[in-house]
Amino acid sequence: MFTSFLKKTFLLTGGLIALILLLSLWLNWLNQDKVILGTIVADSPYGGLNSDQAEQKLSQSISDYLSSPVEIVIEQKKLSLQPSSLGLSLDPRPALQVLKNNGHTGSWPEKTGLQLKSLFLKKEIELTLVVDQKKLHAFLSDLAAKESQPQDAQIKINPKTKVAYLEPSRIGKVFDREVLLRSILTNPPRLLPTKVNLRLIDKNPIVDSRQATTALWLTNRIISLVPVTFRFNQETWSYDANDIFGWLDFRIVNQEDYKKLQALWTKFTSPMTENETNNDSKIKFIFPDLNEDAITTTLAQLAPTINREPSNARLQVNENNEVVATQVSQAGQKLNIDASLKIVKKVLFEGARNINLTVVEVKPRIDSRSLANLGLVSLLATGVSDFSGSPVNRRYNIKTGAAKFDGILLQAEKEFSFNGLLGSVDAASGYLPELVIKDNRTIPEYGGGLCQVSTTLFRAAVNAGLPITERTPHAYPVAYYNPQGFDSTIYPPHPDLRFKNDTPNNLLLQSYIKGNKIFFEIFGTADGRETRLKGPFVLEANPDGSMKTILTQEVWKNEKLVRMQTFFSNYKSPALYHKIEKNPLE
Repeated sequence: MFTSFLKKTFLLTGGLIALILLLSLWLNWLNQDKVILGTIVADSPYGGLNSDQAEQKLSQSISDYLSSPVEIVIEQKKLSLQPSSLGLSLDPRPALQVLKNNGHTGSWPEKTGLQLKSLFLKKEIELTLVVDQKKLHAFLSDLAAKESQPQDAQIKINPKTKVAYLEPSRIGKVFDREVLLRSILTNPPRLLPTKVNLRLIDKNPIVDSRQATTALWLTNRIISLVPVTFRFNQETWSYDANDIFGWLDFRIVNQEDYKKLQALWTKFTSPMTENETNNDSKIKFIFPDLNEDAITTTLAQLAPTINREPSNARLQVNENNEVVATQVSQAGQKLNIDASLKIVKKVLFEGARNINLTVVEVKPRIDSRSLANLGLVSLLATGVSDFSGSPVNRRYNIKTGAAKFDGILLQAEKEFSFNGLLGSVDAASGYLPELVIKDNRTIPEYGGGLCQVSTTLFRAAVNAGLPITERTPHAYPVAYYNPQGFDSTIYPPHPDLRFKNDTPNNLLLQSYIKGNKIFFEIFGTADGRETRLKGPFVLEANPDGSMKTILTQEVWKNEKLVRMQTFFSNYKSPALYHKIEKNPLE
């Protein structure tokens, strides 16, 4: 009997295997080069379709969806919008890839298993939703125009009575965006029509009036301590309640930060409200802190009345050939805003009214008491040029530019850059429009005439025997720079005038204007060098005004030539630059 049971079991099992095998072979035959049976996309069957049919059907379904409006009901008003206007579209490519490969890749058992599973349990392929965030955000922004946002409780001040008051909080009315987004971002992949009932819901403020009562009480206590007075030496500046209120920063804080801020106002013991003793971590409060930016702005506005630039010593060679100070140096002063800010915050938190500001001394670069220490004991050289015949604007620019380089201290082994110290050349820097040579043209620009300054300084540096590391002659001969070949043009960032301080100590550049001449003097420490100039000589002079010149600088020590530098100048005809264009700056 047992043997008979085994036979029946064996036959039944073998029959089942044979049935599954036959079903698998049948399925593989049916699904060959087609979407496997049981596959659905957006509730629509795709099994049995070839690749082209599946792509055509999916494209048509997506097209139908994108042309079907989304119906949004807003306060009983219907609004029909195309999905594209909401920034919605569908990407069919991932779904088509799955339709093509599902059940057709891998080993035969793997493919068979997927086909059987799809046949009996269905295989649903999801569509990929693509959202244009800018368009969706634009639609949501349009909705905001129909909303009333909640208003947190705010503390303000009456500028006339100088008393702080509480502007109550207000509940807002906003659209239920969660419902909207859930509807439009969930339904489209199903390719179903979308209808959304959009309703207004209450939106509570973060801080209501109950969480601002203590802050109001404290604010009025703070601004009642008036006037607050800033002091420096014998000068005072007083600030009233409106000013102090402007220094407060009303922050929205949790209970932990609320207690920290409360501890800062050491002078004041504020009453506790029921909400302040509530341990609910979600409750937010308004509480006054000090606004560093606002206080810094006040100090910055005050600074010009305190700050004083230092004045350098003015040097001159007396009848005994000694360098002496004809103008005594004077230290300047500057309001230390950062240090004063710290003091202001500390004093205000403590409830005091009088605040001593921090002002630091600014030492002059050229101190008349330390000329010897700076090495400024000799007049090394002078440069001079004549600007007779210059128009008013050019004279003004020469004076302004010369002042930029008056009092420059150049340390030993450092390189001087004219453009590096010049700064901006525009109206804000005090320059006027005047003719300059630029791009093979003579045109008006701000700062025309600055080359008179660079030329004069070049002459002084050459006379002092300093190595010139960058110098460019003008494009054509200019009468202001006679003798020709002893000039140096500049135009930021290049060409530039550069030279090196190869003396054993500091150099001081000092400029002044006398009549129609500009002078540059270089003071420093004499090291025994002697400068001998050869030229400038004209090598070639042509009828059209073009010319070539040469200037040689020789530096001698102990009757030995230690360095020689030659400056060639190749000037073109002035006629090439004769056309003067209209001033674009006027």
